[in-house]
Amino acid sequence: IPSPAPSPETPTPVQEPAPTPATLPVFDHVPPSKARKAPKNPVNWEKLIGENIINKIGIIITVIGVAIGANYVIENELISPTARILIGYVFSFGLAGVAYRLRKKYLNYSAVLLGGAMASMYLLTYAAYTFYGLIPQLVTFLLMTVITLVTVGAALGYNHQWVSVFGLVGGYAVPFLVGGEEGSTLILFSYVLFINLGVLLVALHKYWRLLFLSAFGFTWLIFLTWFFAGSPEARDVEMSFLFSTAYFLLFYAAFLIYKVREQKDILVNDISTLLTNTAIYFSVGFGSLNYGLDHLQGLFTVYLAAVHFGVGQIIRKYEMPSKIMQNFVNGLVLIFLTLAIPIQFTDKWITMAWSLEAVLLLWMGRVKKQSVFEVLAYPLLILSVLSFIGYAFWFKWDFSSRETLPFANQLVLTFLIFWGSFVGIQYLLLKYKDASILKPSNFFHYITRVGVPFVVVTTLFWIMFTEISRSFYFWKYSTILEIERDGQLLSLKNPSIDGLKSIWLLNYSIAFVFLGSLINKKWFHIPILKSFTLAFSILLMLIFFSTFFDSVFELRQLYLGEYQPDEHQLGLSLLLVRYVLIAFGVLNMFTLKKALPDFSSGSQNKLAFELFVAFTTIFLVSSELIQWLDLGGFENSYKLGLSILWGVCSLTLILLGIFKQKAHLRLGAMVVFSITLLKLFFYDISHLSTISKTIVFLALGILLLVISYLYNRYKDRLSEEESIELET
Repeated sequence: IPSPAPSPETPTPVQEPAPTPATLPVFDHVPPSKARKAPKNPVNWEKLIGENIINKIGIIITVIGVAIGANYVIENELISPTARILIGYVFSFGLAGVAYRLRKKYLNYSAVLLGGAMASMYLLTYAAYTFYGLIPQLVTFLLMTVITLVTVGAALGYNHQWVSVFGLVGGYAVPFLVGGEEGSTLILFSYVLFINLGVLLVALHKYWRLLFLSAFGFTWLIFLTWFFAGSPEARDVEMSFLFSTAYFLLFYAAFLIYKVREQKDILVNDISTLLTNTAIYFSVGFGSLNYGLDHLQGLFTVYLAAVHFGVGQIIRKYEMPSKIMQNFVNGLVLIFLTLAIPIQFTDKWITMAWSLEAVLLLWMGRVKKQSVFEVLAYPLLILSVLSFIGYAFWFKWDFSSRETLPFANQLVLTFLIFWGSFVGIQYLLLKYKDASILKPSNFFHYITRVGVPFVVVTTLFWIMFTEISRSFYFWKYSTILEIERDGQLLSLKNPSIDGLKSIWLLNYSIAFVFLGSLINKKWFHIPILKSFTLAFSILLMLIFFSTFFDSVFELRQLYLGEYQPDEHQLGLSLLLVRYVLIAFGVLNMFTLKKALPDFSSGSQNKLAFELFVAFTTIFLVSSELIQWLDLGGFENSYKLGLSILWGVCSLTLILLGIFKQKAHLRLGAMVVFSITLLKLFFYDISHLSTISKTIVFLALGILLLVISYLYNRYKDRLSEEESIELET
């Protein structure tokens, strides 16, 4: 549509050029998600490498080169030891002087140079005393103190942690760079201790995590390398305790001093570092006392609890932003006090203590809403499970089943405490699930949601299974008969016990799954337990069938006297136990029926279950027939009797299928009858007598005629059933 011509009075508006794409405005109606985000400034890799990375690599290589060159000079004796040390000091002071001159214009570069100079001075002082003996011990420690103080002062003056990293932490590499075996362990550990004092001095003013972690890692690496190098029996306990305690306390203090002075809360990373420091020290102390001094391990644990208690009392005097740090330290006190007395006795108490500790910490975390205790509870959950597994294997290895009373032994006592703790943990997790500090994606959230109920169920099943099995072993070995036969002393065991044990273990398993499904359905509603119920019910039915071919058959043969020794009295109970097994099998079928709707409510499941019940019934009736034919002394019971029985069962299924209008039962009947006919022609005929063949053929023929009659007699009913199915 053309625009109207402008009036003479109205000035013609000046047409502005269309904005270029680079200057197009962003209108308010554009959704935020569609608007372009401001691009981040790209990393200038050249600047980063040239100004930061290269100088650090260069100073490291320089120090290593000095050490290698010194080693070469030493091995070839090119100059005297005194000259070597003096030249090294001149080089170090020169490097420090260059760093001082460049500090104003090139602060970062200067800091790296100064750190390298300090590291070189550590190296020279250590070598002068340890390898050459040029300076006495007192002078060595004074020089170390001066170097440490200078490094600390320079780091704080520069306000740059790289000075401390290269100066203090670089000193840890000195013993490995200079090499040699002449230095004593005492000198090495004292040298490391002096460097750690420098870390502590820095911590009074700065919390440089890189410095702390580097010193922490190098110190414990050096110490643990020595600790595990020799034979544990020949370990120097005094040396181990002296320096491990010094290192532990120094790092503990270096971590807490700055946090307390600056009133800063601890973070998750801080907690992991403190736990690692404590765990290493506890492991070293516990291991040092493991040979000849194990009676002091409980006292050592109390001492460690006292250390944390003292730290907690100091923290209480300061006003921290929150109580996280104090609660964390108090939690450590609680852990070590709980462990102290059990450790003093036997290993089984560790499992009890850890499981009780876990439920207590989780209760404090969820109910009292002190999250630090919940964080501490999760590692203890895993430790207590691993400890229980280890103790169970140890108990089974060291204590024979023939000598241990079932249900009245140390393993059961340990289990009761362990299992009760995990039941309490499961209760807390369900009742206070909204108070959890864990995100759904967290690893420990998955562990608690799935792992805890899994542990509760599986350990209970396992302990009962083990003790029932132990009962039969105890019975078996307590009823051994010592008899003399043909001039030899024989030990005769009751041969029926193994078969009875298998049957009763299966009965117990079926009852356990049944009761577990009821309890879960009524109170807990844990989905994974529903899955286990279905899977185990199916597995137990397969074992149920196989038991009739194994244990039930063996007990019947024993009753019939095929290989029964006269010395053992085997009665009618060997036959009656099969009916107890059948009752438990029916119970398992009921459990399976109740579990199926939890996964699928379709009609196919119902049809499959009805067919399963039908075939199970045929199996049990067949087994019963075989037993009574065997007891009656009839031969060919597996041929003549079974063929006729299966034909009758097929007829019964046909009748049920017709009157209940269930086609799947009629199809099942045809399958059974087909199997019967195959058995008749390929197995029965070749072994039966003429009369038996006649009876079988007549019986099956008559059954077939009856089945055909039923189909013709009730064809209207079948047609009505078919039309109903088509309509649906």
